[in-house]
Amino acid sequence: MLLTSAQALECAGPNTVLVVVDVNRPSLTECPELLKSDKSIVVLDHHRAGTETIENATLPMWKPM
Repeated sequence: MLLTSAQALECAGPNTVLVVVDVNRPSLTECPELLKSDKSIVVLDHHRAGTETIENATLPMWKPM
């Protein structure tokens, strides 16, 4: 099922888990506002992290030490 940004924002709540796939930059997501409204965010991505990353992820992408 595909939702518009407005529909996703309307459906999001305190028990929502947002899974972001194949991107780690908020500006490249379809709805950056959704990143601010969800409490649990999981980032699944294989790209290198740059200066702009999804900061509030519950399960952030792996970063080498």
